[in-house]
Amino acid sequence: MLEETTIVLGPLGYLGRRGLQALTNGVQAVIDSSNAGIQFLFGPVLPNQDAGPVFAFQVLPIIIFFASLTSVLYYLGVLQFVVNLLAGDFRRPWVPAAPSPLCDIRHLPGAHRGTTDRAPLHREWGFCVPRLVLQKYLALSSPDKRIAHEFLKRYPTKWGRGVTMGRSLLMSTRIILEKNVEMPLRDGTVTRANVYRPEASAPVPAILVRTPYSKDLLFAQTFSLDPVRAAESGFAVVFQDTRGRYESDGDFHPYRYEAEDGYDSVEWVAGQDWCDGSIGMSGLSYLGAAQWLAAIERPPHLKTIVPMTIGSQHYMDTMAYKGGAFKVGYLLFWITAFVAPDVALRRVREGKTDEGEVMRVFESIDQVYELSRHLPLSTLPLLKENPVADFYFEWMRRESEDSQPASIRDHYSQVGVPALNVSGWYDYFLDGTLENFTRMQREGATEDARGGQRLLIGPWDHILGSVSSEYDFGVFASTLGADFVGLQLQHFAQHLKGEPNGTAEAPPVRIFVMGENAWRDENEWPLARTEYVRWFLHSDGTAKGEGGGLSPDEPGEEAVDAYLYDPRDPAPTVGGAVGLPGLVQGVNVGPRDQRPVEVRPDVLVYTSAVLEEPLEVTGPLRATLHAASSARDTDFIVRLCDVYPDGASRILAEGVTRARYRDGYDRPSLIQPGEVYAYEIDLVATSNVFRPGHRVRVDVTSSSFPYLDRNPNTGNPLGEDGPEDLQPAVQTVFHDAARPSHLALPVIPR
Repeated sequence: MLEETTIVLGPLGYLGRRGLQALTNGVQAVIDSSNAGIQFLFGPVLPNQDAGPVFAFQVLPIIIFFASLTSVLYYLGVLQFVVNLLAGDFRRPWVPAAPSPLCDIRHLPGAHRGTTDRAPLHREWGFCVPRLVLQKYLALSSPDKRIAHEFLKRYPTKWGRGVTMGRSLLMSTRIILEKNVEMPLRDGTVTRANVYRPEASAPVPAILVRTPYSKDLLFAQTFSLDPVRAAESGFAVVFQDTRGRYESDGDFHPYRYEAEDGYDSVEWVAGQDWCDGSIGMSGLSYLGAAQWLAAIERPPHLKTIVPMTIGSQHYMDTMAYKGGAFKVGYLLFWITAFVAPDVALRRVREGKTDEGEVMRVFESIDQVYELSRHLPLSTLPLLKENPVADFYFEWMRRESEDSQPASIRDHYSQVGVPALNVSGWYDYFLDGTLENFTRMQREGATEDARGGQRLLIGPWDHILGSVSSEYDFGVFASTLGADFVGLQLQHFAQHLKGEPNGTAEAPPVRIFVMGENAWRDENEWPLARTEYVRWFLHSDGTAKGEGGGLSPDEPGEEAVDAYLYDPRDPAPTVGGAVGLPGLVQGVNVGPRDQRPVEVRPDVLVYTSAVLEEPLEVTGPLRATLHAASSARDTDFIVRLCDVYPDGASRILAEGVTRARYRDGYDRPSLIQPGEVYAYEIDLVATSNVFRPGHRVRVDVTSSSFPYLDRNPNTGNPLGEDGPEDLQPAVQTVFHDAARPSHLALPVIPR
């Protein structure tokens, strides 16, 4: 018999949710968000309590409240204002004279933190409390509620009106949480889910999140979709462990069963008495793929999806390869940190192994760099001796024995639902998100699907982070500052409730323009006003270091540039759209300075003159590199960087091609040593304003380790070469009139 527990959420709602799992201990719970007191629950919770917390100590909660308030003020820049004031800087106004642009994220000036030319603090953008903070912290007393209502009414979210979030959050809501609810699949396998739903007199729409990363991991839930806020807005939220993961039965094979299992799960949710039959789906990465695969199966009750940071190709290719190069560091990071621990624990419970395997797997999380160096790749001891990820070897051999559709890109005509497609300029699946959006607009199965596609691209990495170890795009670049959960709830309110909240009339594309650090709405992708301008590589043969030039001027007769690529000493991965260990992804990802790499002798650097006018580059990026190699197979990597006045060379985009796959995965062929080939290299896309005083830069090299495996230059099948087989290769780049190597920049007239 389920027990019922009442938990009261005051202004410290997130703290309450963080403690929710421990407090409920797997039983049904009811959350009452109507409490207005400054208090937080400490101590035990008694069953069947209808009003307030049992132990609500007054002193410690107040201290925690003000500590939390201080952190919020710091995050919003208020403490910076005080520091400026003490330093005699009175230029930053406190109260805006006009409606604050903080309420319209498209017009934020942004700030280049940690750089020598950051946006000046005295810009007159004013200061006000963002709408999200009002929603979370000012819903206390009746006067405060009235103030918040007036604010939200005056400053709605511009990508739709935002009425759903503003009103629902300030309403009294009791939320029911049911844990480990059994969801059977067609073959009898039982999966399990946590269900958050408002205590309502009538059925409500539901949002399904299918995850292989544990339905009970609160962090994995709330950084993309806050279930409590969604329930407060009138939605049920179902977090389901996918087949073979955590509390669900069955065996896990990446992506193999997600299409049929997704169909069954959608229809199960639609059949519950608390659901009105309208289902949406949400989630990022693998969770995004699960949505597309379910949508291809056309479950009748699925009305819309919000897939974030996910690709369009067969997932063996998406997860394991980039331009033909094997993403060894990323794949081992994903396996050791997110897949193998649960598999090892299951094997222990089933009596298939001992606890030593669990310890070896957990210890390997901190050894990704060392594991990536092991050769041959096909004999990796961790995965050979501990069978926790057999698919690693299948993917290395480019084998696929799953029953899923070959790729999303082959099945757009089968998808009949609208989608809010979400990614980031530093997401390694950005290319797939852009393809899903553009092709669904043309090829979707229904008019509603074709016309209902939306695209949101931030300055984000794969897990929607906007802060890296070296750079911060500002508070309003973050998902919190942009109220990303609110945007999702707007989308779901339109498609699941039929609420006319303005999202249908809004432009379908919203992008974050780096450099200016501002959000902007657009009517299409790529932008119709784009002018593609070829920027050519130039050099007198001295492009190592910073000796090469870059300009729209076509080349004449120019000397070649050459370098020695030695796989025994590969160039390191430094930021970009990658996935490597370090605070999940925050350390080695994003717009990191490439100067430590550019000084290497195996990197060619081509830099423009200092810009006198701003240059906006927004759209797809593609390089043509005329090059030869002394090897039978090798890699070529091209990077686009924004060079700041202080010399920092911040990566914007990167592309790679493995020479044997220059004509596609389905037509591999080795190259002839010394022969010149024209390599087309896809750098995906970016949106960046090169500001006056900056320079445009292109780097050319042959390795990015450990994100990509080292090409041994032998031409042998992937995974066979040992340390003794590695061969250096002389790489020659041509940029003359007959072989004009260049990068086509999508320039936006200003």
